[in-house]
Amino acid sequence: NVEEHIRTLTNLRSKLAAQKTKLTEEEFCITLLTSLPDSWDNFISGVDTASLTESTKLVARILEQDRRRKAKPSSDEVALPAHFHKQKHGHGKQSKFNPKVTCYGCGRIGHIISDC
Repeated sequence: NVEEHIRTLTNLRSKLAAQKTKLTEEEFCITLLTSLPDSWDNFISGVDTASLTESTKLVARILEQDRRRKAKPSSDEVALPAHFHKQKHGHGKQSKFNPKVTCYGCGRIGHIISDC
């Protein structure tokens, strides 16, 4: 859970500050970004390093991205209905009348021998 992860890092930052070891905004932002899972690599690549001066803005962006990810169905959920949709169509013979062909089996116009 991303929200819980951010909360944990924020609490750790507060504990460090209480022990007179402060993380700068940039250090905290880098820690936050590097602690995200590999599935966030595209998001991390899109973060402008100049924007790492305010952790609150970065946290807001991460939370917004997390909400989008949760609202968007996974690629498996999207691909599965598309796969079943394809299976419903295209099975069995579909003979279409084609006036340009003549059947070699019966000699009639409009189909080929495999459709005869």
